[in-house]
Amino acid sequence: MYKKSGFTLIEIIIAIAVFGIIALTSFVYYSSVKKNSLIKTAVSDIILTIELAQNKTLASLNLSSFGVKLDNGSYTLFEGSFYSSTSTDNTIYSLPAELEIVNISLSGGGSEIVFDRITGKTSNYGTFQVRVKDNPSQTRTIVVNSSGKVNVLSTSLPPSGTRKYDSRHVHFTYSQNVSLATTLTLDFVGFTQVNIPFQDYYDPASGKFSWSGTINVGGEDQTLKIITHKIDPAYADFSVTRDLRYNTKAVSINLDGENLINYSSTGTTTKGLSANVSDPVLQ
Repeated sequence: MYKKSGFTLIEIIIAIAVFGIIALTSFVYYSSVKKNSLIKTAVSDIILTIELAQNKTLASLNLSSFGVKLDNGSYTLFEGSFYSSTSTDNTIYSLPAELEIVNISLSGGGSEIVFDRITGKTSNYGTFQVRVKDNPSQTRTIVVNSSGKVNVLSTSLPPSGTRKYDSRHVHFTYSQNVSLATTLTLDFVGFTQVNIPFQDYYDPASGKFSWSGTINVGGEDQTLKIITHKIDPAYADFSVTRDLRYNTKAVSINLDGENLINYSSTGTTTKGLSANVSDPVLQ
């Protein structure tokens, strides 16, 4: 008896469906990888441009300051103490169409970062973010310290509307040479003072300080982490982690008698009394 060979209609439909799923999965993966590469490159280019503006300023090129203007779809390197959209000296860099600059939060409320000709510092310190337009989870936060130092805070953030900016992670700059500092003091107001030998946690080779610990204060454990991202002869960029889940007591952080930053029991931060410390930037 003659028997026909071949595929049934159902088999063909299943094969097409499987092929479609594989193709869609491959496309989504490729798209994600591509956008991740785009955002990495864009962040690197923005940081290099900000550093270029600082270097041009310190070199007194044209006896002028330089700065960077941030916009949603671009950023501009400009000459002078103020940005002018009509200046012929402006160099405009456009972001890829998939990316945008958002959540600009600079001291003074503007979107320009300008450097001081003498010190290279900026009064326009703060943060801003670069993100993928159709996937806010792919976000990079760029931190500009008052010293002019630029850092990338994290590689990704939760979707828009789910991340809360609070005092659990704070950055600030202390404009002094701390490489020879002796004592970091945690003053738990009304309870106790804890003195931490600074040099025991300072690594001269890397130029960084790193301490973390849990201290029992009034019968409750308090857990903190204090590090520096960089220690320079002229300044130190500090980062303090104080999670409200593990801290209930007010504390003041001091270095060799200089008040750097203060926390209330509920986590509210205030700038230290030292004239050499910048305003804290919440992350």
